[in-house]
Amino acid sequence: MNYVGRPIAELEKLVMEKGDTTAFEDLYIAELDSDYPSSEVFPYALLMANKYNYKAAYGYVYDCLTSMFGDTVKMDERSRAMALYYYNNSYYAEGKNKN
Repeated sequence: MNYVGRPIAELEKLVMEKGDTTAFEDLYIAELDSDYPSSEVFPYALLMANKYNYKAAYGYVYDCLTSMFGDTVKMDERSRAMALYYYNNSYYAEGKNKN
């Protein structure tokens, strides 16, 4: 594991309570380091996209879904539609980019 930043629990709290984009990015980096699976970062990506309208989180939701399923071809129709919704919004949503 290469991530040596703040504790995961602290990052999760900052994301949940404040919509902290830096904490979310750190959480996502920790996930990429693979000690924190994408299925665990998914709810935080969803929250950041839906509640805080954080534009990058839309792409992370898509990444998490495709990671869990392998790719969009293996998804059921509803999950694929959800993934594509978040993929499209990662480019076209009028959300915030950073804190």
